[in-house]
Amino acid sequence: MKLKKQLQLSSTTLLLAAIFLLINGLGGAWIWHREVRWIENTLSGHGEHAEIQLNEVMADYTHSFQLFVCLLDQLIQAHPDPDEIWNELKGMDSMLAQIEQETFDGVYMVYQDRYLYSWDTPYAENKSTGYQPQARPWYQNAVKDQGAVVFTPPYMSYANHYILSTISQLTVRLSVLTRKRIWAAF
Repeated sequence: MKLKKQLQLSSTTLLLAAIFLLINGLGGAWIWHREVRWIENTLSGHGEHAEIQLNEVMADYTHSFQLFVCLLDQLIQAHPDPDEIWNELKGMDSMLAQIEQETFDGVYMVYQDRYLYSWDTPYAENKSTGYQPQARPWYQNAVKDQGAVVFTPPYMSYANHYILSTISQLTVRLSVLTRKRIWAAF
């Protein structure tokens, strides 16, 4: 009888323990599921907010770049000689560096099949490196997107070997003076 009572008590204890474990397991699964949903919603919200902020910054860059392209286009129309444009670019370099600070790497373009840039490296020295702007991502992306403002994903600089990203655009103008097309990538 004592043994029967102990067995009955043991089976009741086992049944209660099983119920306790089942309730705790279901409660833990319910809490885990809610926590996972909360984390996903929180991270998704942060990701959407970051994406909105990034799009605003990129829109600002695009706007500034488009203003610069308009100014450069006026310069090209007023002084179509590549040497004059190159001198103007060099004159802009320090001013643009003050505005853009650490994000400014210089202004460079291809105009009438000449590579023009704003920094002080002599043309002969730059040409001797074998640099081909047409082979660079900023130029290729501008040509591929035919007139759209293009942000080039980070790539390695040819001259300095540091990582940079560029904004570029292919513009095509019919020159009144030369009666031929001028292709420029900025």
